[in-house]
Amino acid sequence: MGSYTNTKKKRRGEERKYISFAEHCFEDFDKILEKEKRYGEEDKKFPGKYPKSIFPEHDMGGETKSFEVFEATPEQIINETVFWAPEVKFTFVPITESPKFWIAYQKSR
Repeated sequence: MGSYTNTKKKRRGEERKYISFAEHCFEDFDKILEKEKRYGEEDKKFPGKYPKSIFPEHDMGGETKSFEVFEATPEQIINETVFWAPEVKFTFVPITESPKFWIAYQKSR
């Protein structure tokens, strides 16, 4: 596995913001809690391996679904997905701040 000690300057170029939607079965919740402990340990041991959360995970309406906002590189998204599989299924959607979209739109006119 590669090094996860990239400089912030180097990582900034490929880093994007994503909203992550996660879904799991209630029957897997004990496994997920065990993985949560390991995730924290791995994140400390390998800084930069996983995405940086910029808006913490929130459950949606009492269901086994949640969302979270990350800053991440494509490699970090892959690492996150692989770590939590098969108990958690993710969908990552790239997001852009609305004013940046508006400016791009105005320039296209």
